[in-house]
Amino acid sequence: MLNNKTLTVKRKRYYTRRLKQCLSCSENLYDFFFHLGYQSLLIPRVVRKLIAKNNLHRAWLSGYTGAGIAKVMEREEWRKPEATDKCFN
Repeated sequence: MLNNKTLTVKRKRYYTRRLKQCLSCSENLYDFFFHLGYQSLLIPRVVRKLIAKNNLHRAWLSGYTGAGIAKVMEREEWRKPEATDKCFN
């Protein structure tokens, strides 16, 4: 069984790998925040409140929700319960 220290080390490796991947994919700061959101990495609430209504927050949010990738109609299709039921059957 894994102890807390082992889990902490694994989490650090996981997040370090994800951050490196975000850095390698991004060309500027907005791209970096978009890739953070796209990989579903949550930004702490304090930081989100500091950057609220800012282009950095918008970039993260569009990556997190998929708004920067899909059209509005496609995102509406993903939200329908029938579509999620089909994925799990």
